[in-house]
Amino acid sequence: MDTLQLTIEDTFKLMWELYPAPVLLVHHNRGIVAVNKAAENMGVPVGVKCYQLAGNDTICPKCKGNLCLKKREGQRRTSYYQSQKAFADTYWVPVAGEEDLFVHFFNDISEHVRPELLQDN
Repeated sequence: MDTLQLTIEDTFKLMWELYPAPVLLVHHNRGIVAVNKAAENMGVPVGVKCYQLAGNDTICPKCKGNLCLKKREGQRRTSYYQSQKAFADTYWVPVAGEEDLFVHFFNDISEHVRPELLQDN
């Protein structure tokens, strides 16, 4: 039986293509390597820096991409995004066997946030 040779982009698509929220495969330099269908439908292009999607010129201040790569473990952050008027549950997950790649995605959890649980920052 022939072995199926998959690229990292192919593997990413197999795992994330049908996920309902946008998912990015990101290089440590923040170049977007691949996107799933939800991100593609939103117009997220491959090849640009992820921080450019937020209108930034450098890595986003609250990005945990470097930390996930350094520690080799997933990172999580929940926050409110004023620009989208949404609460997000955001993840950065290193790719096993790849030193310089991580998966980045968020879920809009606005409908699940109870105002009485929010604290002023």
